[in-house]
Amino acid sequence: RVASYFASAIPMWVPADKLQRGDYCVLPALVAAGEVSTLDISEWVDCEAEPELVFAVQRHGFTGQRQKAHNQIPIPRQYHLTEDLGKLLGYYIAEGSGDGKNSGAFVFAFHKDETDYVADVRLLVASIFGLESSVAPASGDGVCISVSSALGKRFLQSLVGDGAGSKRLPEFVFSAPTDFLGGLLAGMFRGDGSFCSGYAKYDTISVSLAYQLKYLLLLLGVNSSVVPNK
Repeated sequence: RVASYFASAIPMWVPADKLQRGDYCVLPALVAAGEVSTLDISEWVDCEAEPELVFAVQRHGFTGQRQKAHNQIPIPRQYHLTEDLGKLLGYYIAEGSGDGKNSGAFVFAFHKDETDYVADVRLLVASIFGLESSVAPASGDGVCISVSSALGKRFLQSLVGDGAGSKRLPEFVFSAPTDFLGGLLAGMFRGDGSFCSGYAKYDTISVSLAYQLKYLLLLLGVNSSVVPNK
């Protein structure tokens, strides 16, 4: 429904370099093209280019046989887009990264008082990937959850990027089931979200992620704004 303030406005195409302060940009009402329900790890990790991960696409829907190296423990090849998987990806987008000291591990960073989130991430890693994790003190008042899995690390980095400035949402998110999206947003906002003056706020230094989140919220019927931090 168009607000009365814009009742007499006439939309028109304007080149980006002709926009002026005070102009309003109209965004399309997004509609998912079709629902995606599963992920296959072989679509995200190039096993031919990464020979050490070739066990990713072996038989029985799992990633091969158990290896001696702790960071090569097999993980499932296929994943349903469940609320739990969405939440784990959301946590990784907000608080996860590859372990800079260990090429075969990925980590999540939390404040020491966020014990519920730490427990939740460890449970999700175990139930989805079948992997164990460890918790250790980090700088200041932080704690770090570490998971040894070369394949899991490459998989997550391929899905959503690595490093705060390069985080992004994979394209399938915009056609994912609602339960998955609910989990994704829960994980993201638990990590980098807050409430301020009655508004939910999400902080990120990734411009791409900021605008992708805006479009995702619009797809769910939630209006939002992207505001640069000063």
